[in-house]
Amino acid sequence: MHLRCHLTPVFDEKACSCGVQAFVEDISESKRVEHQVRQADKLESIGNLAGGIAHDFITILWKILANTELAAAEIQPGHAARYHLEKVEDACRRAQELVQQILQFSRRTEQERKPVRLSAMVQDALRYLEASIPPNIEIHQHISTTHDTILADITNINRLIMHLLLNAGHAMSGTGGTLEVSIEDVVLGEEEVSQYENLLPGQYVILTVMDTGPGIPPEILNRIFDPFFRRKPLKRTSAPA
Repeated sequence: MHLRCHLTPVFDEKACSCGVQAFVEDISESKRVEHQVRQADKLESIGNLAGGIAHDFITILWKILANTELAAAEIQPGHAARYHLEKVEDACRRAQELVQQILQFSRRTEQERKPVRLSAMVQDALRYLEASIPPNIEIHQHISTTHDTILADITNINRLIMHLLLNAGHAMSGTGGTLEVSIEDVVLGEEEVSQYENLLPGQYVILTVMDTGPGIPPEILNRIFDPFFRRKPLKRTSAPA
């Protein structure tokens, strides 16, 4: 809660100060709106900068990829140089996908949304996760709805689910723990939707991911929704000789 205090001196009939009159105003709502405006301005600035860089970068990528493909075509399969060039091609294509995501973010355009079963996407992601996480992490599912068909951009919602689950698994990789995933119906009223932008009252499906990891340090809690923010150090990879 945010409060604003207004203090006014009180004088008696002899114009001598005899006290202070205090008015306390709850400004929590205005602080919340102010934070939303600052966040929107920050996203717009980052989007404009990222869009300009991405346009130039994708041109460079096309040149690298085209020349790499031409060079690889002149080398016999199995040659060590061919292996390295194929790795360059793969890296360029991944970079192109990343640039497209940046351009999508900078344009803020309406994405193509299709009906999709949220529970099916979560279960597919969990099957992938079970094969890649340590055995000391237990996964519990709680799906209590059969009406979980939503309109969503399938690529983005799948990426969101995978990132949530992988980050939760990574947080417990050293100590083990429990990962709980639940999907349930929820009805949001006027008070609940007032906390979010462009959300109307009604029936929704809520996806909850919880883990028993150490949690998010308080000093970075206000940065977790910043675009491209990450805590993991960049890793260097090497190819076989």
